[in-house]
Amino acid sequence: MIATLSLVFCAKQDEKEGIAGVWILREINLPDGTIQNYPIDGTSFIRLYDNDNTYYYAELMTVGKETLIVPLRKSQYLYSDTIYKEEKNDDNLYMKDDTTMILQCQFFTQTWTRVTTMTEEKKQEIRDIVKNHIDNKNVNLTQYVLSTTERDLRSQVLLFHYIVIILILTVGATALYTFHLHKQKKSMERKLNIIEEEKENRPQLINDAIRKLEDNFFKSEYYVSLRHNIEAGRNMTDKDWTDLEQKIKGIYPTFSSTLYGLYNFSPIEYQVCLLLKIHTSPSEIANVINKDISTISNIRRRLYKKVFDKEGSAKEWDDFIVSL
Repeated sequence: MIATLSLVFCAKQDEKEGIAGVWILREINLPDGTIQNYPIDGTSFIRLYDNDNTYYYAELMTVGKETLIVPLRKSQYLYSDTIYKEEKNDDNLYMKDDTTMILQCQFFTQTWTRVTTMTEEKKQEIRDIVKNHIDNKNVNLTQYVLSTTERDLRSQVLLFHYIVIILILTVGATALYTFHLHKQKKSMERKLNIIEEEKENRPQLINDAIRKLEDNFFKSEYYVSLRHNIEAGRNMTDKDWTDLEQKIKGIYPTFSSTLYGLYNFSPIEYQVCLLLKIHTSPSEIANVINKDISTISNIRRRLYKKVFDKEGSAKEWDDFIVSL
């Protein structure tokens, strides 16, 4: 039924902006006339409607500088000129104007407003979290940490790189170039210290959510399958590396940004760090990326020296990666 009706309304969908976009709950009107305004104690709800008739529904909680998302639903929707219908939902959505819509439920009415400031990166992150949660048939209410800190740090790192490049092109002197590389390193070390301080001062709710995500990851079918392939010495495809990176970022939001804030890692160096983060042994890493174990040891020692500007063992680099 959902597929048939979508064909009927597809022509109307293309005529206007319609419901596509991100909406946030602003108020609920109760039968007794009471109005509940949102967010309440940093908690609200969002709906993300795509042009392919898919919508994503989630709860957002703000704790300090962190944002938690609780995936609630991913489904299909249909709409005509003024009335929107969601699959397996008898409630009606009415477009009041381009910025406001009304959800008419049996016993109450919700008012939603359009969000125009959310970046495409954050929208995609919300889509991925809700989709993966629903597709994995996870019926439990699970909290995921949005990697806002990581995105902010990546922007700072990118801006810093632009400044360094401009200085190098303008002055062109080796001494000044070396000075700014040193300044860049010190700046990134300070940023790393800031991130670590934020981690230590995080509310207990955030720490509990991260620990739960970590426990779920190491018990997941994905990790069991990955361990099987690693122990068998099978090479990882580009998609495998991308999936692993996304899984790690889902648990440790600032992991990648911390690394790239300190040093411009090569693809192999970054892959070594990803595997170390999930407690892969050096011999297993050597088999996966087709390198001698001595090469893996040299990479780890070299990275420690580049980041900390002093000699260190491969094991010290491993401990640093695990601590991020």
